[in-house]
Amino acid sequence: MENDAKYPQRKSPRAPWHDYSTGLYFITIVTRNRNHYFGTISDGQFEPSAIGRFAASLLQQAESHGSQIRIPRFVVMPNHVHFIIYIEDNHASRRTCGAIEMPNGRSALTNYVIGFKSAITRHAKSMNLAFGWQTRYHDHIIRGRSDWDKIDAYIVNNVKNWEHDIYHQPLARIPHTKT
Repeated sequence: MENDAKYPQRKSPRAPWHDYSTGLYFITIVTRNRNHYFGTISDGQFEPSAIGRFAASLLQQAESHGSQIRIPRFVVMPNHVHFIIYIEDNHASRRTCGAIEMPNGRSALTNYVIGFKSAITRHAKSMNLAFGWQTRYHDHIIRGRSDWDKIDAYIVNNVKNWEHDIYHQPLARIPHTKT
């Protein structure tokens, strides 16, 4: 029996006037319940967990997954990641990587974020580690040099400013393995 109930259409958080096919973006992705899956910060130093090291390695290797993707700056924090992503308008990659729009109808930015989140989730599951993401992610279109400079400084100083970070919360007790 088919369910004829109509579900409300989820409103997109993306700017409707922007196509997200190229450009610079500041991205924030947060863990479920802001749990500290990626590591801890003590005395101004970040100590990554196995999942945190894996997240950093994925961000460092972003260019190898698509010629139009660059991540010039990132930081992995205990319960979130921030990164600047540059999506280049590469006409040759449009047919294969979808700089304008992927065959599935999503932008290259959305596909990268979904792939990043999925890879970390699969890695955690393969290691039998507890892990989860909040749904969605936050993006900010970087508009000009002063915007870039402000965001770049924020990322560079994020560990040092952890106590004042909007995502800071007391260390949650995270089980090391799934139960």
